[in-house]
Amino acid sequence: MHWKGLGKNYTLSSEFYIQRMPTPKQNNMKKFTFILACSFLFALFANAQLSGNYTIGGTSPDYATIQSAITALQTNGVNGAVTFNIRSGTYTGKVSMGNVTGASATNSITFQSEAGDSTAVVIADSSSASSSSNFTILVNGTDYVTFRQLTIERIGSQNYADVFYIGSGSKSFQLRNNIIRSGISTTTSNSSSLIYMPLGNEADSNFVISNNRIEGGAFGIDMIGQGALHLIPGVVISDNDFVNNYYCSVFLNYHDAAQITGNTFSISGANTGYTAINLDVVNNAARITKNSIVSDKGQGIFQTGCASQSSQEGLIANNFVSISGNVPGSGIYLDGSTYQNVLNNSILNRQTNTSASALGIFGAATSNLRVYNNLLVSTGGGYAITVDANAIGGYTDADFNNLMVAGGDTTLSSWAGVTQATLADWRTASGQDLTSVSADPQYISNTDLHAGSPAVNNLGLPFAEVTDDIDGDLRDPSTPDIGADEFTPLNANLGLISFVEPVSGSCGSTTTQVFVLVKNYGQNPQSGFDVQADVTGAVTASLTETYPATLGPGTTDTLRFSQTIDTYTGGTVDITAWSALAGDQYLENDTIRGSFDFGAHPNPPVVQSPQQQCDNNLQITAQPDSGDALAWYAEASGGTPLFIGDVFSPVVSGDTTFYVESRTGSGTSGCLRITEIQPEGGGDYLEIQNLSGGTLDATGWKVYSSDDYSDINAVNTISWDLGVFAPGEAQYRTDDAADNYWGSNLLWSSGLGGWVIIIDNAGSVVDFVAWDWDSTSIQSLSVTLNGFPITIGSEWSGDAFVSCVAPAVMSRTGTEDHNLASDFTCNPESKGTLNSGLNGVLQNCGIGACGSQRLPVDITLISGVATSLGNDTTLTPPFSLQLDAGTGFTNYLWSDGSTAQTLVATVEGIYWVTVTGPNGCSFTDSITISIPVGLGASIPQDAMSMAPNPVTTQLVISGGEIFRHAIRFAVKDVEGREVSGKRIEANGQKSYTIDMSDLGAGIYFIQMIAPEGMLVKRFSVIK
Repeated sequence: MHWKGLGKNYTLSSEFYIQRMPTPKQNNMKKFTFILACSFLFALFANAQLSGNYTIGGTSPDYATIQSAITALQTNGVNGAVTFNIRSGTYTGKVSMGNVTGASATNSITFQSEAGDSTAVVIADSSSASSSSNFTILVNGTDYVTFRQLTIERIGSQNYADVFYIGSGSKSFQLRNNIIRSGISTTTSNSSSLIYMPLGNEADSNFVISNNRIEGGAFGIDMIGQGALHLIPGVVISDNDFVNNYYCSVFLNYHDAAQITGNTFSISGANTGYTAINLDVVNNAARITKNSIVSDKGQGIFQTGCASQSSQEGLIANNFVSISGNVPGSGIYLDGSTYQNVLNNSILNRQTNTSASALGIFGAATSNLRVYNNLLVSTGGGYAITVDANAIGGYTDADFNNLMVAGGDTTLSSWAGVTQATLADWRTASGQDLTSVSADPQYISNTDLHAGSPAVNNLGLPFAEVTDDIDGDLRDPSTPDIGADEFTPLNANLGLISFVEPVSGSCGSTTTQVFVLVKNYGQNPQSGFDVQADVTGAVTASLTETYPATLGPGTTDTLRFSQTIDTYTGGTVDITAWSALAGDQYLENDTIRGSFDFGAHPNPPVVQSPQQQCDNNLQITAQPDSGDALAWYAEASGGTPLFIGDVFSPVVSGDTTFYVESRTGSGTSGCLRITEIQPEGGGDYLEIQNLSGGTLDATGWKVYSSDDYSDINAVNTISWDLGVFAPGEAQYRTDDAADNYWGSNLLWSSGLGGWVIIIDNAGSVVDFVAWDWDSTSIQSLSVTLNGFPITIGSEWSGDAFVSCVAPAVMSRTGTEDHNLASDFTCNPESKGTLNSGLNGVLQNCGIGACGSQRLPVDITLISGVATSLGNDTTLTPPFSLQLDAGTGFTNYLWSDGSTAQTLVATVEGIYWVTVTGPNGCSFTDSITISIPVGLGASIPQDAMSMAPNPVTTQLVISGGEIFRHAIRFAVKDVEGREVSGKRIEANGQKSYTIDMSDLGAGIYFIQMIAPEGMLVKRFSVIK
């Protein structure tokens, strides 16, 4: 008989078999032999159980795969401690294990990396699109098992991506020094949990999860019990690094006395509802201590329904919590919890939502809280502490805290829904915090909450539960510091905070200045110290400046380098600046770095000055470089342009001086603007127009839209890729599949929040329009578009425009882009055509941001000339009408080419004459002679307007009700002939754009025919 154990063969000899009939003596012998054989077999079976060290994988292993080793474990059991050393490599596929006979605290089971390196052994399985077998490692009823120094992961981007799945009935399960990870998740489901226990109870005890890197997934740890009568006991989660978990890093439900200590949470790109530590009904002496949380979303420590007793209080102590973003989160949030000690925590809430708070206390069931020695800081506009009306009975034992909000804020705290502006107000309202203070703790940074301020040093109250700090430093036994850090304020501690100047995106200058914000964090005043800076990139320089005054403890000042840098030619400049205080005791806050982009300046134009101009027909010119545009000003510096273009025709009353500079073409963002929005009606749409006089290539630019009425950060999955825009061209997209289809539904509706944004191929915001959102929500917009992080900032200020009631649409108006709701008004739909009020380019729109040297042009006026051919008239043929241009002119030129003083008109048409006086000034007048055609009376001249006049490329005609009733429009030359291709069959619009770029310079006429009559107006084309 043969028995095979783990690498060991045993043989049972045939001598144990009796081959002949026994005698009595032999019977006795047989009995003895049988007993001996049974004893041997018992020992043999005992030897088959596992004990000792075994190898998995690699060359000549005890087991080729992890699963085969587990199969042997479950088949044979153990009678001693077992360690499986897994050789380096990647092991793909799922691993599952159940109960192992003989496992105990002494007979433990360990799976570990043979190399002692958690990156050397990778156990991987692919994520999936279904819930079937959703795990990499399944542990179901396995006791006393440890996984150590391994990488265990789910790869891929599917939503079912659990890594460890723990069934019920397991105890003394340990994960130590592992990398446990899955892909970046965008789901909030526990089907993407790195460590998942869905239905634990009191049998699932003594879990230890320690010193692991727990990365990705929706949940880091998600351990759920069966109910309040079946709490999971003894869970310890310590010294782990939680990285970019999407929805929650630690979620415990129905636990007893759980301990969460010494963990770090580094979270970015999380869901807005993210929570770092979420305890739901975790009772009896739970401990949340010495954790460091840095998150750009949601909540820090969140606790609901956690009931402890006076002899087994819960403890939240020595934690760093720094949260940012725009949701109304809390650094520590307690709801319906009892007998909780909140001691010596350092909180910084930078969330911009006004309902955010450093500490939030809610729920009628909340009672017996003890809140002491906490740094409660909120700098984004929210509260240091919020106690809602239901929870005021639970906030009855609080003091020695520090409550602080940003300077100038009057929202220190909220008591029962009423804002308390000052600490004195808070004390009066709550009756608590009588010894508390309100001071800047001088955190090292927004993410490092070690404090440095003497204002919170030695001001705490000692507690037996908190004998050391977050770093393990002993607390002062009589006067500990407020906050999680026990510190000694440094005497000499100087640091730089930020750059004040320059500003990235500004125009270069020959004298660009560098300003830095410097702060004295120490207890001693400082003077005569140096600040230095190294400048690299487009400019190279070394700057040194001595601080000229005395900087008191805790104060901040701006230091200006007297040396300047020359950035006139533009480019990117990198600046590293540092304080150089002799004997500085803390160097980590000394240095700041910044990168700054500067716009280049074009060459100045060639000008003629002085110029003589006719007082009734100024045509001021200058010559820019090819591709540049001219900007004309009334001032030698500053001001806003009077006109953009090569020929400036102002109206003046005397000799004067204008100033001109060159701008670089259409600049980096051109003059592309969102000009019309229809969020409701027969198909939502948006219209975009190039308002400049030049062609704009917007290839690579994208348009994005909102996709939710309540979440401003929800983005439509479809974007609009832009291309080339002709001068003045309007393009639009709708969610009507039959008309320039956007590609999906535009989830817009009047009265509900929405937005549209244009970004260029560098990720810069070109234009942004919002409606029915308040200013706080708009400023909270933070999305990633085309791979670029986008926040609105200065692209919009104030509340959004209130959307129009259909059929009216939101229409851009005016001649300036203020990034305000005032840029829009409610007008009838004019999809695909220029909006009324945008007859000229917007101020500073369509030209580069950086001007050249500005040059003067002196204008001397000479008297002009004038003539009149009389009013337009209607005659019945045959007729003969003499037109007289008047006497005293040196030259006459009529529309038929004749050069006499008079001309006899015998047919209908448009007649004009240009006269020239002795001073060289000219003047042109025209008259229209028409014959009755069944039309009504003549139409008033103001029924139709034209702009710009003179025109170079695009002429916009618009008008009132008569204009909208027009039948057709036609362009005619000076001989009365209709210009081919320039006729418009009217369709009731309020404006039309006619391309004049192919016409030669000269005088032309617009003829409007309407039921009310006919109107002809003159305009000029210049080149």
